[in-house]
Amino acid sequence: MEVGYVTSTRDFLISLDGFPSIRVNDMVESESGIRGWVNSISQDQIEVLMLDEGKILPKQLFKKVPFRLGIGVGDFLLGRAINPLGIPIDGKGMLSKEKITKILELEQSAPGLETREFISEQFLTGITLIDTLIPLGKGQRELVLGDAHSGKTGFLIDVLINQKNTGVVCVVALIGKPAVSVRNLIDILKSNNALSNSVIVATSSSEMAPLIFLTPKTAFSVAEYFQRQGKDVLLILDDLGIHAKIYREIALLGNKSPGRESYPGDIFYQHSHLLERAGKFLPTAGGGSITALPVIELNLNDFTTLIPTNVMSMTDGHLLFKSALRSQGQIPAIDISL
Repeated sequence: MEVGYVTSTRDFLISLDGFPSIRVNDMVESESGIRGWVNSISQDQIEVLMLDEGKILPKQLFKKVPFRLGIGVGDFLLGRAINPLGIPIDGKGMLSKEKITKILELEQSAPGLETREFISEQFLTGITLIDTLIPLGKGQRELVLGDAHSGKTGFLIDVLINQKNTGVVCVVALIGKPAVSVRNLIDILKSNNALSNSVIVATSSSEMAPLIFLTPKTAFSVAEYFQRQGKDVLLILDDLGIHAKIYREIALLGNKSPGRESYPGDIFYQHSHLLERAGKFLPTAGGGSITALPVIELNLNDFTTLIPTNVMSMTDGHLLFKSALRSQGQIPAIDISL
């Protein structure tokens, strides 16, 4: 069995020596059961991000876990809220291990061009302004951005509720949100009978950065499971601005050099690697589609900063919400001219 020893620790990021044949995204575990996953490998050390809290000291022993970073998926996830490791957070008891149909790795390459087909079918949001003026296609990626209190969350909840009898599976990733907003979303969907076709993947803002960082990856893996069954999936990533901040925290701890606006250069890769996994797929690739709605909250009205423009360049269009329009009574408060 391969083992490694801790050479240094920096908060949730530890460096290990050893493990001659380890790969990125392999899982490791200390003797006291603290788990982590391999984030990067250099010539003389391995960088591991921790998934559990606990005290780690230099020279501590870690051993390799037989499985890689992944999540067990199946139809049993419908109507449930889980964290990125697949542990329920909705108080309805544990998930049944027998019902897991397969384990999907969280880090996957986007399916190639030969698996995709043209987007020709409209995705109905049930909101007249969108469906008539700026229609979405099944398999499209549409950025939802706007300042605080501009009605983005209300709009997304309306879209989710409108999917309840359409056969569309909804997957919602709440990335580092306050615990109360996770609870509220579950309650709203439940009271509108829209929870049975939804899966919520959520982390609260008090959790460890590596766990928050994994939230959209887990949501995409869950969405891909349903898409491969030939279903149309709506995936909401709320909010990629927080995801970028969390990734900056992880990257700066790992001594990656900060670039524009102090975000590391590979933040573009992190987000495009995610959003490329959406699309409309051929029957040979399971059929079905993943329509992705990433969300970014802006400071005031400045939508020309690095992270929004990054995500704009990898989506097919955007819906710009403005709190000024909402205060005038326009709902949804989308600036059509922009």
